[in-house]
Amino acid sequence: MRTNLIILLILSACNQTPSQPRGTPISRQTAEYQLTLENPPHRTRAHYPWEERYLNSYPPITKEYFRCKGNSRHPIETARNGRGDPICLADCAGIDGHSLPLCNDKEFVYPILITLLNHLQKTHNTRVIITCGHRCPAHNSYSDRENNATSKHQIAAEVDFYLQNQEENPRQAIQTILDFYKDDPAYSTFTQNGNSWTNKEIQIRLHPKDEPRDLDNQHPHPYITIEVRYDREKKQRVHYTWQRAHNGYMRW
Repeated sequence: MRTNLIILLILSACNQTPSQPRGTPISRQTAEYQLTLENPPHRTRAHYPWEERYLNSYPPITKEYFRCKGNSRHPIETARNGRGDPICLADCAGIDGHSLPLCNDKEFVYPILITLLNHLQKTHNTRVIITCGHRCPAHNSYSDRENNATSKHQIAAEVDFYLQNQEENPRQAIQTILDFYKDDPAYSTFTQNGNSWTNKEIQIRLHPKDEPRDLDNQHPHPYITIEVRYDREKKQRVHYTWQRAHNGYMRW
């Protein structure tokens, strides 16, 4: 009897109708109307801070693009010294082993090189490919087996490069450099000697695709070298010195 009563109570609870939800009826006032949304005025998106740094579609060239391309994983090579004796050449560790040259205790590249390369990149709206910027003496000996021990690459006063998508037309880039100086009476006069153009501040050299190449320029394109001859800020000639090349940068 007791069991039947419990079952009856359970069934009774299951059959109860749920109570209706309580609430306030929604009513509208006679003065209400549909709000009309107007099209918002167009606004040009402001540039993000990092976009302001771009020249056309490309980031600006800085001293970071000039770092030595040595690599300690390169194989040891054999060459001959000035007396004709065989020697072994090992490459440096590149950015993992040393800094750029120093000036006033800061890493340094001659500013005119950076200025000219950015001018080329902006004028032609194409990327400047730097194939060789700074070379430490070890990488200079390893990369360039010819008698180039006094290369200004070692003091960050020289750069090799070409323009992407204009590889076969290097003279267009050279003309842009010449035009850069045309309104500056002190530097506008260039002397041409074959594939070399020289004014007071720089020397431009055009390297044909069929000439012998150092290891940093193992590409099939002609390329351009800009070498700094005169420092405007210090008002003095720029010369390679053994001291600057070998002791002018930090090692780690």
